[in-house]
Amino acid sequence: MAGIEKLTAVPLNLPPMQAATVEPKTRWNPETKSAEQQHNSDGVPLWSVTTIFPHDGGLKQMTVTIAAPEQPKIEPFQQVAFTNLVARPYGIAQGSGRVNAGLYFTADSVSVAK
Repeated sequence: MAGIEKLTAVPLNLPPMQAATVEPKTRWNPETKSAEQQHNSDGVPLWSVTTIFPHDGGLKQMTVTIAAPEQPKIEPFQQVAFTNLVARPYGIAQGSGRVNAGLYFTADSVSVAK
């Protein structure tokens, strides 16, 4: 993964964004043939908070993973803020020897912006 392993998490300080959806973060379980909600190492459920924000004259989407015992009470189109928002690199090796690389986003929590 030429260079990916050298990248580290980057803290982000972004203004509030508009919420689109809050859904359980799931992973396909081939044994049960169903999607199951993921949990962090402490057993706390993970949630995907999808936001939209203006960028270069258009709109962009960003999904942030948070851990919370219950689904955050966020309505669509509410302005939200994240605590300790971080961009993290990933790399997934393909069978062809290529690597798909990108960023994923995590935060400690999400709340309605004040």
